[in-house]
Amino acid sequence: MGSSLENLVTQIQALSGSVEDIAHLHTILKTADESLHSTGEPALLVSFLDQVDPCNHSLGYLFILEAFTSGRSRRSVPPPLCLSSRGSLIAVTPIRYALPLRNL
Repeated sequence: MGSSLENLVTQIQALSGSVEDIAHLHTILKTADESLHSTGEPALLVSFLDQVDPCNHSLGYLFILEAFTSGRSRRSVPPPLCLSSRGSLIAVTPIRYALPLRNL
């Protein structure tokens, strides 16, 4: 299972440039969706999220994140996200980009 998901991460990283590549990536991700959801290793999905930049590879990042948060795979690993709130603004940020917040 890990090997095919590692290949998927490689494809996400390689196919996030042009409109044509993203259309092809979307097809690949839809095909791999069941594999992502059926993985019994939530820590593996979190490690893949760490390898995919949410700004440059947003489509792939969202597919992996959705698989992680869908319920079947998130039993033992906390989400890799940080929720912060200031007034009426709520931000969802990957943990690796979260900064310490003051005056909350």
